[in-house]
Amino acid sequence: TEIAVLLWLPLCFIQIDRWLKNPSILQSVLLGIALFFSAMSSWYYGVYLGMAAIVATGVHEMIEWWKMRISVEYIMKLSGKLTLALLVFVFLMMPMAMQMHRSERVKGNWKKMSAMPLVVEKANPDVKEFLGPWQRPMNKPNIVLHPDVKIAYPFCMFPGFLAFVLGILGLRRRSVLPPYYLAVLFFFLILSLGPWLKIGGHNTFFSFKIPLLTTAVVSVWKDFTPAIVHSYRAICVSWLVLAVFVALGVEQLTRMLDFGWVRQSVLSMALVVLVMADSLD
Repeated sequence: TEIAVLLWLPLCFIQIDRWLKNPSILQSVLLGIALFFSAMSSWYYGVYLGMAAIVATGVHEMIEWWKMRISVEYIMKLSGKLTLALLVFVFLMMPMAMQMHRSERVKGNWKKMSAMPLVVEKANPDVKEFLGPWQRPMNKPNIVLHPDVKIAYPFCMFPGFLAFVLGILGLRRRSVLPPYYLAVLFFFLILSLGPWLKIGGHNTFFSFKIPLLTTAVVSVWKDFTPAIVHSYRAICVSWLVLAVFVALGVEQLTRMLDFGWVRQSVLSMALVVLVMADSLD
């Protein structure tokens, strides 16, 4: 499945970085191609990374404008180059997009879709589940995933306690990364929560539902409707950024302990064992 094809996500993210450092026409075209390959592994990923490029560009422009390092003319040129990258992406995706546009899921009513029992479980994760493992199988008797086969549908959005600890440690060296990394992390964390805020199994508060980013996106872009069923997959972009902070956290840990290469090797193996143990929950 597309969950097993994550190779293009980090490569596309690297291209976003390269493009922001050197927003030439060539880099813009390469960004569009990178988005296309991501979409070929799963159209969700292509769309999410396209959104990540927009968020990263917007945050980058705002920060540089605040520091008075860029002019309005530069912002217009950068926005134009981003538009070029997205046009290349859309052009390459056109055959697939035309097929998808004929899909009944695209034409469906997203509000009705989000109220379906299966969608409520899949597409509306509970906020508290990010604080602990969410690996419960979907095996409820009132939900039929397949008429002949009983399928346990596992969801795993929790990256593990060790990832959080090392990621927080990596924040101490966040200055080596562009500021938009954190913006992308939190943007997709909120996007992955689905159409409505859900806390402790409840998504209605005082007779009201609190809409989130997914609701806003699908309200203005109808072709995003199928993603309402798989909102939780947006978390892959957040955890990709978290993985970068985890790497910085490991580097920071080795610096703090001031180990030689032998002890660093032992520490690395110990961390691998801890990651495996953490994933067994």
